[in-house]
Amino acid sequence: MLPHWKYSIIEKCTMKLLRQLSNHTYSHTVLLPKTSFPVRRRSKSDIDVEHEESSTSELYVWQSKQKAECSFVLHDGPPYANGNAHVGHSVNKILKDITNRYKLQSGHRIDFVQGWDCHGLPIEVKALQASRQDFRKLSPLKIRDQARSFAWEAIQNQKSSFQRWGMMADWNNCYYTLDKNYEATQMEIFYKLYEKGYVYQDLKPVYWSPSSRTALAEAELEYNDSHVSSSVIVKFPMVSETLPTGSLQKVFNIPVYALVWTTTPWTIPANQALCFAKDRSYSIVRCSSSDKEFLMGDHFLIATERVADMEHSLNSKLVHLVKLEGADLAGCTYRHPLCPDSELPFLSGVHVSMERGSGLVHTAPAHGPEDFLIAKEHDLKLVSLVNEDGCYTSEAGESLVGQHVIKQGNITVMNQLKDAGLLAHSEDHVHSYPYDWRTKQPVIFRASKQWFINTDRLKSLALDCLNSVNIHPEQYRQQMESLLMNRPSWCISRQRVWGVPLPVFYCVDTGEPLINRHTVEHIENLIRQHGTDCWWAMTEDQLLPSSIMEKIGIQPDREFKKGADILDIWFESGVSWATVLKDHEYQADLCIEGMDQIRGWFQSSLLTAAALTGKPPYRNLLIHGFTVDENGNKMSKSQGNVIDPQTVIEGGQNKKKQPAYGEDVLRWWVASHATNATSITIGSTLLTTLAEQVHKIRIVLRFLLGALNNYDHRTDGILVQNMPMLDQYMLHLLTKYSQSMNKLYEAYEYNKVARETLHFITSEVSAFYCHLVKDRLYCEKQRSVERRSCQTVLFHMLEICARHLAPILPHLTAEVATHHPCSDKPNLFRSQEFADTMCWENTEVENIMKAALEIRDDFNSNKGEVNPRELDVLLFATEDLYEKLKLLQTEEVTSTMGMCELLQVSHLRLTNLPVSVTPEDAVSVLQGICHVSCKEGSNEERYTLVISATQHYQCGRCRMYTSDEDGQLCQRCSDMLQQQSS
Repeated sequence: MLPHWKYSIIEKCTMKLLRQLSNHTYSHTVLLPKTSFPVRRRSKSDIDVEHEESSTSELYVWQSKQKAECSFVLHDGPPYANGNAHVGHSVNKILKDITNRYKLQSGHRIDFVQGWDCHGLPIEVKALQASRQDFRKLSPLKIRDQARSFAWEAIQNQKSSFQRWGMMADWNNCYYTLDKNYEATQMEIFYKLYEKGYVYQDLKPVYWSPSSRTALAEAELEYNDSHVSSSVIVKFPMVSETLPTGSLQKVFNIPVYALVWTTTPWTIPANQALCFAKDRSYSIVRCSSSDKEFLMGDHFLIATERVADMEHSLNSKLVHLVKLEGADLAGCTYRHPLCPDSELPFLSGVHVSMERGSGLVHTAPAHGPEDFLIAKEHDLKLVSLVNEDGCYTSEAGESLVGQHVIKQGNITVMNQLKDAGLLAHSEDHVHSYPYDWRTKQPVIFRASKQWFINTDRLKSLALDCLNSVNIHPEQYRQQMESLLMNRPSWCISRQRVWGVPLPVFYCVDTGEPLINRHTVEHIENLIRQHGTDCWWAMTEDQLLPSSIMEKIGIQPDREFKKGADILDIWFESGVSWATVLKDHEYQADLCIEGMDQIRGWFQSSLLTAAALTGKPPYRNLLIHGFTVDENGNKMSKSQGNVIDPQTVIEGGQNKKKQPAYGEDVLRWWVASHATNATSITIGSTLLTTLAEQVHKIRIVLRFLLGALNNYDHRTDGILVQNMPMLDQYMLHLLTKYSQSMNKLYEAYEYNKVARETLHFITSEVSAFYCHLVKDRLYCEKQRSVERRSCQTVLFHMLEICARHLAPILPHLTAEVATHHPCSDKPNLFRSQEFADTMCWENTEVENIMKAALEIRDDFNSNKGEVNPRELDVLLFATEDLYEKLKLLQTEEVTSTMGMCELLQVSHLRLTNLPVSVTPEDAVSVLQGICHVSCKEGSNEERYTLVISATQHYQCGRCRMYTSDEDGQLCQRCSDMLQQQSS
């Protein structure tokens, strides 16, 4: 015979088995969710192709034909057509698409023209690299043909990626900077700027890239913080006779050297002056001890406050002899260290700094902007000894000619100084140095004749225009203003052939430029017919015919040649407003670009538009950051941390290491991380987390779809005033959520949209409401008010959540739409009949529910691990709280809704009458305080929960403990089955 306790276990196991069998018997009577919506998204080939198309090009074309109260113009800063789409593109393009889709849902007609920047050195270089040809051996037209083919191939590849990401645009009507009309308009803008006096030609030092053989603008530079320069301290022999009277009382007839520190020894052959600070003091010092014997006894001129640092650099002891005022150096001269016969001046310079060096600055006007200004002020000769390849010309002397200045040239100059006994010190110096952003090679300052836009004349106007622009995030405003105000003249000419030519002719005899309205209009007309190839394909007689020369009064026997320069591509893209925004008064509502465009396209667009229209080309700017890996490192092929968005979508060769996440996970990553962040992290760990988040959302949406099976919102919907309070409360929360989402979308805070939506769907929707109403949804009569009320809430819940998800996750929400049981529901982007009509906000319901939820929290904290369905609850409340809860608990004895539903218990009795409870009557007694809102704020109301084990039995159908007899159905389920059988 088995022990008694084992009989007890067997009995419980048997009863549990019988209940499971009983449940299986009634499972077909339970109204479980039903949907064809899959748990996981199917492969792309299985998805409704028609809907995929309507979410990109067809949707854009459709909406552009609709009437709308207002339009929204997002101007696309053109991506560069020099390679495949990368993860940076995905950030930029998806942010733009999220914005456009939200605006479309909000009732706007969208005007968005996708564009491409198609000219310029990087494309030319890559095209030549691909063909493995030397550009010096090719004709300009051959180079242009190769570059054009390369650009078109890159455009098609990028366009395919952008479409794959779900970008809504008219892909048959994009803008390209190589389009004939765009090129002609660009030439027209150039001439208008010239006519207004903003454009001029000058010989001055500019950033020059020897590796690209062209001038560069500030925006085409990147700074290498690890660049190593040769740092030298040079002795410049002073001419004693020009020193101030009395300054050499203690060192009479002894040579004095001006000590100068520089990191560009290669510029010393072009030296024309030494600059000093007239408001600082200088000292003549003697080297009394040093580890460099050749310095012993030498006398140096150094700024007084720099003596200590120079002692350290020279590893010498310098003894002060004579003090001079900076102004006393005016009129002093010195001999060029490499050309002893040259006597050159000391000049005052406001740029002389006491932060580094000796307080004296070597000045080579051809190789520095401040040096150039000094030269203009004092009429110094502009000596340029460096050619386009960055090598010394024959004018630099036989020992230097042909040497690259940064490489062998530096070494040769240092050796020459050493041989002359004038190299006091040399060492490697690591510092930040400008590099060509495409070739990744260092640039130099080099004087050449270039065309410029006078930004000094434009800065004040451009700043006034910028003040009217809303910048998101606002933190970037100061940086943009600073870069604008400190911007030097904008060099807009380039020495290449893949681009738009500067429409300038030069007199063969004098070299003077020829440009006027007649010549430019003629070139414009030729370009509209033939494209810019005509500049290289046609002769001067065709480009500048005699009829044009007659119009401008030039003798036909004068000979002119066409210029060889093209326009800077930042100028090309910077005048896109003139073509793309022509129908919108040359102003967009919004531009979205990365931080690099603060000194690039944002500025070039602002400067050109301000000059010709007097207003900014954009009302709002949204600025995003750059992508980094999960360790915070910049994406780099050399580091092997580059993530291809195509791999994110489709997966890599090894799907275990690089799974296919799909388009929506890529878009969810952009929305979650790309706004209000300077660094946008991406990596496998993060993508896995984001994929799980999207899947959680998918599962909740799937439940909502299934719960709406056999529900028709046109006939089955319940008015909000007829709903149980929990349902009213959920609609109230939906309203607040929707209002919050609209505000966040309007503020472009998509990271908060994603975060708050994920929280709302997984917490308020799934863990809270859907969990609480399952009994009502599954077990009530199909057409009962209680169930239809629940379905009405779920219907609105699905629509509202899907609508706010749609701009970010269009593929997921499109898939939801195809499985929606209410077949009349239109595409989310093709309907504006939405939240404008919502009137579910109800503070009274919110106040009651807040008090009830406080009770719920206390109950859940104290019930332990017991299944709440096995408990009966007696809820005693003070009068005010009782009156509030009566509105929630519609029946005083028992209910499947109200507080029962909220606490998930099978029975609850609400009373305001004091009750006496003995210990054996209850599992526990909980006394608490909750807050009930009133006009003055909130009152503390006391309540008591008497929690006891239920005396009822579990119903085999609904699983609630509401049956009076073991093994029998509860009254509700019994009535349900009887109704179904009849």
